[in-house]
Amino acid sequence: MILFLHGEDTFRSKEKLRELKEKFLREVDPSGANLTVLDGATVTASELWGAVAAQSFLVRKRMVIVEDLGQQKSSAVHEEVAVLLPKIPDDVIVVFWEGKSHTANAKRSTQHAKPKKQSSAKKETPKKESGLFALLVKQADHVQEFIPLEVAELEAWVRARAKALGVTIDPAAG
Repeated sequence: MILFLHGEDTFRSKEKLRELKEKFLREVDPSGANLTVLDGATVTASELWGAVAAQSFLVRKRMVIVEDLGQQKSSAVHEEVAVLLPKIPDDVIVVFWEGKSHTANAKRSTQHAKPKKQSSAKKETPKKESGLFALLVKQADHVQEFIPLEVAELEAWVRARAKALGVTIDPAAG
């Protein structure tokens, strides 16, 4: 399974990444022995494949997180990783996290899961510049883009966060 989290709202995207890691540790592998986090700026395709191809230890799944592969200086690594995507086994969850958006003309935070059958679900338009990321937008099982919230959306988000934390915010403090 491939997940792709990207966008300029790194606070919310890192929060989502943290939730995914915590869920994996809680439900699949409390020891954390099958969770690998790779620095995308320095990782090689062979290191990534080594993490993906490693046998799970005492659990049914592995999770590999690749952070900021877009910071990689070598476009050859992007090409090599693109070739590896279809080879990722079903028992491995690979999460690609990027601190910038890789779709064009996005208006607000979007999320979609890859449809199992042909559907009319709207997909984001990939930017021309990045072959690997355009491929991820098209082929990932789940894609979520985190666009900075507009003022009204941000205010609603802050109110919801405050409520979830059990605190109140004086409306006059706005």
